[in-house]
Amino acid sequence: MHTSEVSQENSSAFQSELKSRTSCKLSQAASIKLSFVNIVLTILIVWLHVSSYYDLPESVGNIAIISVPCFFAISSFLYFISFNFENVFGCYKSKLKKRIKSLLIPFIIFNIFGLIFSIIAYRIHPTDYNPIEELTFSRIPILLYRSQFNGPLWYMRALFEFVIVAPMIGWILSRHKYSLLLVLPLYFICGTISYFSFLHWMIPICLGAYIAIYYNEVISLYNRIPRFLKWGGVIISVLALLLIDDVFLIRSIAPICILCMIVPLKSFPQNSISLIAPYTLLIYCLHLPISRITSKIPVIMGLSPLTSLLIATILTIGLCILIGVVLKRSTKIWTVLTGGR
Repeated sequence: MHTSEVSQENSSAFQSELKSRTSCKLSQAASIKLSFVNIVLTILIVWLHVSSYYDLPESVGNIAIISVPCFFAISSFLYFISFNFENVFGCYKSKLKKRIKSLLIPFIIFNIFGLIFSIIAYRIHPTDYNPIEELTFSRIPILLYRSQFNGPLWYMRALFEFVIVAPMIGWILSRHKYSLLLVLPLYFICGTISYFSFLHWMIPICLGAYIAIYYNEVISLYNRIPRFLKWGGVIISVLALLLIDDVFLIRSIAPICILCMIVPLKSFPQNSISLIAPYTLLIYCLHLPISRITSKIPVIMGLSPLTSLLIATILTIGLCILIGVVLKRSTKIWTVLTGGR
């Protein structure tokens, strides 16, 4: 056989593989599990940031350490699960437009809200936390980019930066099923990069992308694993997250641990999921400014720090949902704020 024929045959085989990985569709059960995980992670993020208002051991807030890596893994998975590798440019263009609506525009709006809220809060209570101390008109763009006025929004900016280069990551991972081994050298590189850069989170990003690209193969492999080994994975995952002290290692393994813990589960509180899921983005974007108010209520009542944390977290989430219910009355406003989610 001539070299050109071998090359054509290899190219044809690769194209066939790509076609088989194009635009997988999630089952309803998988979608429910993802929504459940998203809600839990959002609650943990609120818990983490509210805990900073009280005199509590650092370990109380650290239970939320799994949230950000899992968010990146899920976002990467959802990006690539419907990615069309046969029409890379067209799919990239379409997804970029959608992410501008669902990430970039809300990022700008809620950052500006954070700025306005900070100015008003400072006027009312000058001794409170003040993120506008070094505010000048010329510095507003860079401060907005850094989410100076609404800290958690750095994640949305980093996620959008990932979206810009996502096809390159997908192309590398789609070249071979053993491409996931690239995370080994990444482990020693990404930990040295800024926490606020998507490059710091390349391991969970690659994991989410890999599962999406090889979704059918991963599901097939998982279904062949004996039930007792699946539950063994649950136990090992829980122990790993509880016992490992290395923060970056936990961030690296958290998505796979949570995956091992969630997949075997069959029953989920669907009514609660359908009630809260539409508001998770709003909760994420509003919880920090809102918590600056709600965190003071338990203190005024003279409650203990741990009780205050629990009540302030519930109040913050509840108020964000209430605001969402009001905003949802205007379909246009709601669509702009949540990116059409």
